[in-house]
Amino acid sequence: MAAAVAGSDDRHLSPERSKSGEPRGEQPAPRQGRVLITPRSLQPREGRHHPSVERLVQEGLEPVYPDRSGPLPADVLQRWVRDVVAAIVGLDSVDRRVVEAAPLLRVIARYGSGYDRVDVAACTQRGIPVTVTPDANTVAVAEYTLALLLSLARHVPEHHRMVLEGRWTPRRGVELAGRRLGVVGLGRIGQAVARRASALGMDISYYDVVRQGPDVESALGVRWMELDALLAWADVITLHAPHTPGAPPLIGRRELARMRPGALLVNTARGELVDEVALAEALESGHLGGAAVDVFAQEPPPASHPLLHAPRVILSPHAAAQTEEAQRRMADAAVEAVLDVLGGRRPRHVVNPEVYDAPRQ
Repeated sequence: MAAAVAGSDDRHLSPERSKSGEPRGEQPAPRQGRVLITPRSLQPREGRHHPSVERLVQEGLEPVYPDRSGPLPADVLQRWVRDVVAAIVGLDSVDRRVVEAAPLLRVIARYGSGYDRVDVAACTQRGIPVTVTPDANTVAVAEYTLALLLSLARHVPEHHRMVLEGRWTPRRGVELAGRRLGVVGLGRIGQAVARRASALGMDISYYDVVRQGPDVESALGVRWMELDALLAWADVITLHAPHTPGAPPLIGRRELARMRPGALLVNTARGELVDEVALAEALESGHLGGAAVDVFAQEPPPASHPLLHAPRVILSPHAAAQTEEAQRRMADAAVEAVLDVLGGRRPRHVVNPEVYDAPRQ
């Protein structure tokens, strides 16, 4: 259920605000202000706020919900930030125009671990902290990555369709034990994937712009390679790296050509990391054995998107973090960050900590 446009009398669905005025910790609790909440998972259900959002109401804050589902483009988001003191955002485009349109804004809390769609520099200039929830979805994304990989290796979606269509001609798959896994990006999620893949008996190497220390490599049983070498070595490539806005795809036509014939590619990170047209071509030509894609450069992808018609591909609607546990952890962490900033405390995961070292403009 969506709220009406900003400024109307029924713009939110909150119950009565708390009048207790009790402080949180040693700092006074925020007593008023509107908080924009864009993630679909945090929208009201049956006229009731999400349990995590209810904490904002109890602190005297007013949740505000857009009248359309996201991710929201910047021109739409500008209309919703004009009188808010905080924003909890998903994959919305928070560019400089959005930041400049929000004179009261004190914090942007990302409902997730990435922040490539937030203009952090513009926020820093305004003294606005940007927070993330880096630990909340690690398990969910790592498990989903393995689910996609196993589905690719054993043709699970195709077998499901065969039975529904009355066919009984199972395809021969491959075992993952003993196969080479190349992890691109060995952060929290990449490490979680490596641990789970190791339990399957896979041989694991990784590439990251920042190499992990020997203790981490030894504990995970992984070794570092240059990206070109990793692509040529691996039977499976799984992506867990961030994307820099405006940068070319990390995996383009050249990189796909370097991958081993029949190799598999899994992307649960960012759609912009892969040249999607080149990936579709690599699947059409038979160079790649398959791909599983949970993220797209444009979401949802248009009907003409080449991957929608490519063979040997599993497509997923940005679902890797969609578990009850991960969603609740992300919601709690994002709300906690808002309450910390508005209550005069420094939140845990700040992308731009320099805002605490410089005066607000």
